[in-house]
Amino acid sequence: MKQKRLDNNLVALEADEGRFLHMIGTDATTPLRKTTVKADALPQWEELPLDAIPPYTEAEYEARVEALIRERYSVSQEFALINNAMAGATERHRSEYDAYQEYREQCKRSAREQLEREKNGISDE
Repeated sequence: MKQKRLDNNLVALEADEGRFLHMIGTDATTPLRKTTVKADALPQWEELPLDAIPPYTEAEYEARVEALIRERYSVSQEFALINNAMAGATERHRSEYDAYQEYREQCKRSAREQLEREKNGISDE
């Protein structure tokens, strides 16, 4: 990563060929070639290879997971399951909550698989 000191305690950053700039702790969904940052913020920036860009954003993933969960559970049902589990629920409530959690994990896996197929132009048909 190239760095050039500017006035006002700023630094111009430019990614090397085949790489992009990434602020640590954020989604790496937009390949940023150049940016200007405050000098004290330099440790927050890194350079990653272009193939490190995920095929979908965190927002797309979360929306897909929620849509899949809604196919089985409404928001009200979801709150009821959580509240029943937290309130020292009966065996039946714990069993329902465990089934809900299992379905949630399944939705997360399905969301990742669906989004990766879509971004790669692979049809489910």
